[in-house]
Amino acid sequence: MLLARIGQSATGRYASAISLLQRVKFIGRVVADSKSTATLSIRSRPIGLSNRISHQEFATKAPASKPKAHTSRTTTRKTSSTKKAAPKKRKTARKVAKKTVKRARKPRVKKELSDEEKQKLKIRELKLNALGTPHGLPATAWAVLVAEITKNSTTVVVGVKEAAVKYRNLLPEERERYNHIANENKTKNQAAYKSWVESYTPDQIRVANNARVQLRRLTTRGRRWTQIRDDRQVKRPASARILFSKDRWASGDFNGMKVTDVPPLLSREWNALSTQEKKVYEDRYTQSRAEYTAERSRVYGSTNKPTQRARASKDSTAATAQVRREAAAAAAT
Repeated sequence: MLLARIGQSATGRYASAISLLQRVKFIGRVVADSKSTATLSIRSRPIGLSNRISHQEFATKAPASKPKAHTSRTTTRKTSSTKKAAPKKRKTARKVAKKTVKRARKPRVKKELSDEEKQKLKIRELKLNALGTPHGLPATAWAVLVAEITKNSTTVVVGVKEAAVKYRNLLPEERERYNHIANENKTKNQAAYKSWVESYTPDQIRVANNARVQLRRLTTRGRRWTQIRDDRQVKRPASARILFSKDRWASGDFNGMKVTDVPPLLSREWNALSTQEKKVYEDRYTQSRAEYTAERSRVYGSTNKPTQRARASKDSTAATAQVRREAAAAAAT
């Protein structure tokens, strides 16, 4: 009997334990279902309404640490969405007056020009004083024909070749017409040249001619620097020996002789003259010299007589000051 009772009590305890386990499993399922339902409802709700969930809904949920973290996220979302961030105050930058420090300028060291650079500078100065001669119209029949054909030709070379062929086969009437046009152009060129010369003062023409003399000595290529023809220019007086040579050539004693044979004869005759005979030519030179000085003062406006090179240098100072400054600046840099 005792054993039967013990068996019955063990069986009852076993059944109560099984029922207790079943209840625990059932409670666990309920908690899991409620947790999943709560998370789905929170995700489906708007952010602004997520904070309305009461704490009672999470009473049966998983550990307290997870819902606390979740509620903190919702609160931060709410505050960030509902409250607008206050505009940041711009810091007013203080205007600091810049201190102007005057730096001492370094003295420019003038670079010494080489001989070639000096010559180039001199040629540039002389070209400024030499004045540019105006271009005239074609003054020959050939030049008129070339100018006429090259207007309609593709290139100058082709036009010159066509003009050469046509010039060889010109009829007398056509040649006469081209000669007539060339003569008219000569007259126009002379009038234009005279007006161009008269647009400058006699002193400017004198300085230009002096510059052209030096350019012919310094340059061997390029433009030919011929003298400017001006009737207003004062001619320099001839020396006593030149006066003697002119008289001997005018006498006719050297007719039919070679030009190269005459100068030695003139030199021996001049050296053979007495002092009184030479004085005649020297007096003529002195008189022409005085006349030249007076005429030069009247035309050029100065009484002094500098040499040719000194005159060119003196007259070109004002006109070439800018050129010198540019060259100095280029050399310094």
